[in-house]
Amino acid sequence: MDIKLLFVGFSLLSCSTSALADDVLGHVIEYDGTKVNTRTDYTYDSNGLLVQKLVTKPNTEDASLMENYEKVNYGYDDQKRCNLIENYVWDRSSLTFMGRPMEGACTSSVFDDATGRVSEQYFYEWGTSDWEDDYSVKCVYEYDGNNATENRYKRRNGTDQADPYEINDYVYDDNMNVLQKIRNSYSFSFSVGDYAKTPTDKEVYEYDDKGNVTLKETYMYSSGDDYDPWGGGSDPWGDPWGDGSDEGTDEGSESTDTSDEEDNWSLMNRYKYEYEYDEKGNISKKTTLAWRDYLGEYETESVLTYEYFYGSNEALELPYTNNFDADGSFDGMTTAGSGEAGAGWKHEDGAAVCTAAVNGDPDKPEILYLPALRFTTDNEVEITFKAKAADAAAPAKLQMILCSNDDNHTSLGTIGDVWTVSSTDYQEIKGLVVPDKSDAYVIGICFDNNQTGAVVSVDDIEVKNGRPTASPTAPYNFTATPSQDGALEVKLIWYTPNTNLAGDFINHADKMELYRDGVDEPIYTSQATGATLAVQYVDRTIPEKGEYTYRVYAYLDGLKSDAAVVKVKVGYSVPSEIEGLNAVENDDHSVTISWNEAKPEDGDVKYYVLRNGSEVLAEDCAGTSFVDNTIDTSNGQQYVYYLVQPYNEIGYGRTMSTTLLFVGEPTPAPFSESFAGGEPEHQWMNEIVSGYDAAWGTGASSPSYPSVEPQDGDGGFAAFLSTTLAEGNEVRFTSEKIDVSKLVDPELTFYMYLVNGEQTADAIVVEASKNNGEYEALTSPIYVSGSDAEGWTKQTVSLDKFKGEKNVRLSFRGISGITHDILIDNISVGEKATSGIGSALADGVKVYAENGTIVVSAPAESDIKVYTADGAQVYAARGAEARVAVAGGLYLVSVDGHSVKVSVR
Repeated sequence: MDIKLLFVGFSLLSCSTSALADDVLGHVIEYDGTKVNTRTDYTYDSNGLLVQKLVTKPNTEDASLMENYEKVNYGYDDQKRCNLIENYVWDRSSLTFMGRPMEGACTSSVFDDATGRVSEQYFYEWGTSDWEDDYSVKCVYEYDGNNATENRYKRRNGTDQADPYEINDYVYDDNMNVLQKIRNSYSFSFSVGDYAKTPTDKEVYEYDDKGNVTLKETYMYSSGDDYDPWGGGSDPWGDPWGDGSDEGTDEGSESTDTSDEEDNWSLMNRYKYEYEYDEKGNISKKTTLAWRDYLGEYETESVLTYEYFYGSNEALELPYTNNFDADGSFDGMTTAGSGEAGAGWKHEDGAAVCTAAVNGDPDKPEILYLPALRFTTDNEVEITFKAKAADAAAPAKLQMILCSNDDNHTSLGTIGDVWTVSSTDYQEIKGLVVPDKSDAYVIGICFDNNQTGAVVSVDDIEVKNGRPTASPTAPYNFTATPSQDGALEVKLIWYTPNTNLAGDFINHADKMELYRDGVDEPIYTSQATGATLAVQYVDRTIPEKGEYTYRVYAYLDGLKSDAAVVKVKVGYSVPSEIEGLNAVENDDHSVTISWNEAKPEDGDVKYYVLRNGSEVLAEDCAGTSFVDNTIDTSNGQQYVYYLVQPYNEIGYGRTMSTTLLFVGEPTPAPFSESFAGGEPEHQWMNEIVSGYDAAWGTGASSPSYPSVEPQDGDGGFAAFLSTTLAEGNEVRFTSEKIDVSKLVDPELTFYMYLVNGEQTADAIVVEASKNNGEYEALTSPIYVSGSDAEGWTKQTVSLDKFKGEKNVRLSFRGISGITHDILIDNISVGEKATSGIGSALADGVKVYAENGTIVVSAPAESDIKVYTADGAQVYAARGAEARVAVAGGLYLVSVDGHSVKVSVR
């Protein structure tokens, strides 16, 4: 065989290598320093001939992951001569291999039976998804001793051209290594009036005694008549020698002259290769040196090292069966495990029996390795056996693994699930595997040593080829949605597969068939459908209410996928709307959400409970209440609301929402909010009453009319943006909880900016609620316009109805008239008798609060006492003046027995 006509260079493994020996090369890892550069895996056929070389490289983001890079497939004639070579590169966009874009990437060879040399070769081009059926170039070889001439002909429209387009000359050594190759173009020359052979480039090689290239030189040819930028010809732009001479030109030469004159060849590249070999003659180190003209010496370009891994190519062909009836049933099998006496696998009573270790490592399973078996990538491999436990009280766990055919039986991955064997009667166990490459593999059956005292029997092992790996995978995301009103119909949706069992991408399915249990023929057959596209079908032929199973299969080129399966109940309704939904805060600040019991006709109803629209609290609540005790109130009050959705086997009912609650310790009165700097000090919420948009906000100015400064000049107020809503829309601006239980006469005051002119519908209604309950209107609508005055106006609202309550929430319900925005500021909740001089004091006595201090001024010395609202005395002295620093709250001040209440902020 003479493949070196095409491939010159060092090789780790020739495609003619026989791999029938026990010790064959499995893969090679190439290192650049300590970094893995590539991994090359070799695959052999049953004759031991190399059929594939696969190169992978580390992933650029995770070097521990290897990804496809390139591969070469080899084919052979009946004399086991390599007559087909296909070169592929990995396309990351389509995640498939495609033909390498180079001439000769796919080459078939014909041999001269008399000499054994290649007489003809054919090049094939890559089509859309495979090599073209017809060749594009034909190469014809003629030999004269150690010299050869190759004539290349293009093929156009099924016909070879009469004249070659390229003629190549080869010189070989006695080992048929290429020493020199000269490439010549063959085209029409107008100066000669005929086709002429013109050199274009040349390659020169030297080899070591192992046949690996030690020197490679490439040259470019110049006839001397044209400009040669690398030397050897005249420069049409000037005198290249600077002395007016014609040195370097060859005036008498013509383009048809093919003489190998040194002056006509310009060196382009020169590489030298140095090798170190291991004891098996493999290259263990390769150093590449490149000649640098500007240095006048070689420069090291790369230093690569190689590590070799061997395995066995001896393997049994499928199918493989073993019923363990014969005495030699364990021949070819090996075992591994704890090594404990009495534990492990043995041939007993016509079965493979395994006993768990007692004192061995529980993480080290007992493994039974089957003989090496040859798998191909053409078929999915199906492994079945039956297993039973000796004692149902001591169940066994089994797992199959796929291993390399090497001395260590290196695990390549698991096959199927972990099976728990608890029955004392045999049960079938089945696994499926698609090999990454055609090769010899070993299957291991692992017995879990964590099951102390367990004994398992395995029998009737069968390993056989299953479906072709070109079969499409099953359709995916198969869903069935029954009619939610109880009608006898169901909507089925599935997606077209985009891969086959081998993991290769497919671009369509020829058809897909949908079956319903109880019906032999498909109830629906799709047309050809593109990969990943959805298919939808509504089944209206269901005979009666009940549970049904649907199966859908994909077909491609006559091959059938596994079924995608879905079960669905039809003829029932989704749950009715929840009634009586309520949420109540408990004393420990947990919240109990409750609702009425579902209707009997709704069936087995469960509930989905969410907090604040996204936090899932329960996915399968089965009762009529749920307690949320996960609210963190350590940093103050938290607002919550709950969504509850009922569902049954048919589907989900309507989602219902509770009102918004503030949970946690209330803020004690006196309470004040001025929105200083445009930011609230306390928590406020928008609650939409009607319409779709929230409209309350805080800031330093209003985006619409009126545009004014805050009432207290602190840079902030709250605004109801009435002009952004539809007319009649209503939105509440609600506060957190306020404790007014210690106020004697609770009162709300706030400032509202009024405008004069014609009255519009823009207004607010002041409301309040207790214990997160329903809001009660405390005022009639307060219109922003229509009054005689314009500016900030103080509004006072009695909270007498809420006297003694600990959990009061305020509400300013804005009503949009789409004309004026409404501004409010300086909200305060406190005693009706606020800071100022009490009417019960003697003449000339003044008592008031100032900056957290109670100030007393009397015309003469007096007995001055200060008490908290619950009667605790905090100050007592005699004098005409007093300044008492206190915390915010309500206080009783007595001056010579006359008392007045003072609220301190």
